[in-house]
Amino acid sequence: MRDEEWPNLLAADDAEPEDWRALARRGGFPTPALHMKTAKERAIWFDGYVRTYLERDLQDLAAISSLPDFRRLMRAACLRLGQLVNQTELGRDVGLPQATVHRWLNLLEISYLLVRLPAYVVNRTKRLIKAPKLYWGDTGLALFLGGQDEPTGAHTWRTWCSGPPRLARRAA
Repeated sequence: MRDEEWPNLLAADDAEPEDWRALARRGGFPTPALHMKTAKERAIWFDGYVRTYLERDLQDLAAISSLPDFRRLMRAACLRLGQLVNQTELGRDVGLPQATVHRWLNLLEISYLLVRLPAYVVNRTKRLIKAPKLYWGDTGLALFLGGQDEPTGAHTWRTWCSGPPRLARRAA
């Protein structure tokens, strides 16, 4: 499709616009986004996903010594959407050493659940040094892990709009 065809395609769509908050609550995983209508159904699915991820898939990537600590770190990361990452502060908040926080955030990043967006500066060396911002790959999962029923603030909206593929390309 050519660029000039998009306005006609959008004008022909007679669907009602949907509130971004409802879309953010559903997230981007196909099953909860498309097939589950209630928050309770999605919560059950997200809980099963997290359990499967923690108990099976993540153990294939690396040995996590304490699953409850890892879950606390994921929750703390979800509550810091769009904020600068300070691993020492994050570790202090959840009671983990900075090295463990660094390793576990790397695991979340290589498994495409978390994206650290580098600071935008012209100087590429400074970009490596400055603290990145933290984004979660799926807003529905982030809201579930953070214990939030509703998306709040522009940081959730930016996470939802950007989506993991665009953030991953920018971070590369």
